[in-house]
Amino acid sequence: MIRTTLNGYPLIYQSENTYSLPSYTGTVQWNGTMKKFQVSNGSGWTDIDNNITYNVDSRLYDIIQWAEKKMSEEKELEQLAKNYPAINDLLNQLKEKQEQLSVVKTLVTNGTN
Repeated sequence: MIRTTLNGYPLIYQSENTYSLPSYTGTVQWNGTMKKFQVSNGSGWTDIDNNITYNVDSRLYDIIQWAEKKMSEEKELEQLAKNYPAINDLLNQLKEKQEQLSVVKTLVTNGTN
């Protein structure tokens, strides 16, 4: 099972399917012509079902939309900062404030006054 989670909730996961797999053990090969895994039964090769179904939690779409919007906004600000020094200065101040906030947050959450 392959599972990707966010805050403990699955976003992408492989569905559990019942495959019609061979019921014996043997040498396994990749058949490049047929694009399939196969297992030897001693006298020939039997295909192994190589289809995997993934399900996607509906929240993943919202996350992708948010990320695309955020990237677009950041790209726009970067372009504006190249042409307008005031925006560039404000962005630099914002980065400094975010760094300060991170330090204070670390001190507060570690119990330091």
